[in-house]
Formats: sequence, C-alpha cells, structure tokens
Amino acid sequence: MADFRQFPWMAVAVAALGLGACDSGSDDELQQPAAPPVTLTVQRVFASLPSFSSPVAMLQAPGDGTRWFVVEQAGQIRVFDNDPAVVATAEFVDIDGMNRVTFSGEAGLLGMAFHP
Repeated sequence: MADFRQFPWMAVAVAALGLGACDSGSDDELQQPAAPPVTLTVQRVFASLPSFSSPVAMLQAPGDGTRWFVVEQAGQIRVFDNDPAVVATAEFVDIDGMNRVTFSGEAGLLGMAFHP
C-alpha cells in the first residue's frame, strides 16, 4: 500500500475523485448528440391462429425452423407449423392435466428447453 505522505498530490487527487469534486469540463462537452428517433411497428404474423392462454415463451427446437412451440403458464405447450397461413395448433405437452402445475401470479410453467 502506498504511503500518501510521500505523494501529497496523489492523496489530493484521490480525495477529489472520491468526493466528486473533480470537474472534467462543462456540461455542453459531456452531452452527446441526440439519437435519431426509431419507429417500431407490430404486425401479427400468425393472424389465423386462435389466442393463447397466458403465453410465457415462444421457441423453436434447435435446427428445426419448421415449427413453433408456445409455452402456456398453466402447463400446456402448443405446437404449430411455421407458416403465416397456419390456422390451428396441436397439443405438444399438457402437464396441467396431471395436477403438476400450480398456476397463479408468477407461478406455473414458465419456460422450456430442448436438448441440444
């Protein structure tokens, strides 16, 4: 550990930084130019599908871009083709029917992972 008695200027600099007393310039120098505005839009891709009940995740199996899986918080996982004209989903997993899921608030089936 350094002995600050040997370096009085270092002790002053460290104290100034610690107390926030060091002024690095005017406020105008610190301001960055404003970023251009970004416009976002939302478009429903699978418009013909029925609504999901409390969906918490939407994912595809690794290496398989042909299907989508939707995880519903109550314990169901629905699957459907990756086609904008798709009109129906199929049941992939239903662990709610086995009384294995407590679904309320932030509890329930909250995610899913595929084996690599």
